[in-house]
Amino acid sequence: MNKQSIALTQSVQQVFEQHFDYAPTHIIQAPGRVNLIGEHTDYNDGFVLPCAIDYQTVVAAATRSDSLVRVIAVDYDNASNTFDLSQPLAFDPDCMWVNYICGVLKGLLEKGYAISGMDLTVSGNVPQGAGLSSSAALEVLIGQMVKVYGSCH
Repeated sequence: MNKQSIALTQSVQQVFEQHFDYAPTHIIQAPGRVNLIGEHTDYNDGFVLPCAIDYQTVVAAATRSDSLVRVIAVDYDNASNTFDLSQPLAFDPDCMWVNYICGVLKGLLEKGYAISGMDLTVSGNVPQGAGLSSSAALEVLIGQMVKVYGSCH
């Protein structure tokens, strides 16, 4: 683990503990990526050659016994958002970053996954808007967290 990864991990864990008053049970990370060939051809049946890069998105997480999802975005001055998985999940035009998380959870719910609530803090060092998949890294780690680390029953 490099210095940047360690700093991200410490940051999400520290913010988690400060905001939720308990320690996270999981720290998960997903890398950004660059396409060496084939940008935007993957969804058009073209060839691609993606490669993981040494930048990542990290989440500190813990499951809840209810259906609330509480999220803190460390990179946006600890902005927070809360939504309820028992209610319809809809696009939030006032909080663009949370839509990536809601979208993954909505997709999993529509596929039949039973997902409990969770507390999350998220941070990353993948440059946003640079074609290095900062949003994809976030979506991958949310899906991985739900599937592997216990938010999914």
